[in-house]
Amino acid sequence: MLTTVATLFSGGGGFDVGAVAAGLTPVFAIDNCPKAAAAYRVNFQDHIVVGDICSQDFSKVTADHLHASPVCKNFSTAKTGAAESEFDLACASAVCRAIAQIKPRTFSLENVRGYAKSDSFLKIVTTLKSLGYNPAFRVLNSADYGVPQTRKRLILLGKLGDRPRFPETTHQKPTVQQGLFPKPNWISWYDAIADLIPTLKETHLAPWQRFRVDHDCLVSNSNRVCGWTEVQRVDRSKPSFVIDATAKLNKVCLIEKVGARSDRPLREILNDRPVPTLKALGQDGHWEQWIISNGVKILQTDMRCLARWQSFPGWYELPTARPVACSIIGNSVPPLLAQRILEVNYDH
Repeated sequence: MLTTVATLFSGGGGFDVGAVAAGLTPVFAIDNCPKAAAAYRVNFQDHIVVGDICSQDFSKVTADHLHASPVCKNFSTAKTGAAESEFDLACASAVCRAIAQIKPRTFSLENVRGYAKSDSFLKIVTTLKSLGYNPAFRVLNSADYGVPQTRKRLILLGKLGDRPRFPETTHQKPTVQQGLFPKPNWISWYDAIADLIPTLKETHLAPWQRFRVDHDCLVSNSNRVCGWTEVQRVDRSKPSFVIDATAKLNKVCLIEKVGARSDRPLREILNDRPVPTLKALGQDGHWEQWIISNGVKILQTDMRCLARWQSFPGWYELPTARPVACSIIGNSVPPLLAQRILEVNYDH
């Protein structure tokens, strides 16, 4: 039976949250970001190491399961022209060394889809095979497992002496034809935060921002080119709550990134769909911005909303600094996905 878990590139402990929900106890973690490690300590015991994974000795670490989420920025489609670096390869070598020294019964790795084409990935898979593990990998969509976010990530699993198992999906896209044993539709952004909406603060956008929201998103019925850019729309809608008592619209939508950049499309997400992939925007003062509009009031989402969309439970305590909290959320494995992965490989 799997009882303990160690994590590499642990951040604020998203995977560890899922491990706890699956019945495992975190016993070791390492990350090079002091602020992320501080958040980890608040939510878990003081077993996280702040340091460089490439120089860490893992010979004294004992754990049944080992998880790694190597830095993904050079493999993401969001970074144009990025290439695998010597640092990426060094991190992969450190992961291989951790596997060899810890000798866990099971292993998992999470990264963006592009990581599967890298030499780093090949190095880790080769190491697993040489140590007697059976590796297997797939790209999983978090929304298929109950996370209100269409986050697609490469998941590599390895198990000593046996084939690892991937969890069965628990939810499905609303447009998928229902079979004999239908699954619930994806959980929407609205369903995930409905109880938080009455507590959100109203935001007052600049005139040009308000025009963009009202004219482009709430008036336009089709994709069109206006003075800024083409509006991306979702074609399904359901009646929903009324933010303001004077509102006559039943159309409430979530709108992504109403910022200063005019070359970025506004993306309207109606209230029966999950959010797209949440991003870690770093700790330089930027954070993920979303607003909720029904044409009367415009509300600013907060870190609680982002945490819900990443499937963090209510007990997890986020840092008060929004950029740090956003970075932790965006860099995390959705805890619910981590839980599903561990549960199906839990040997009873």
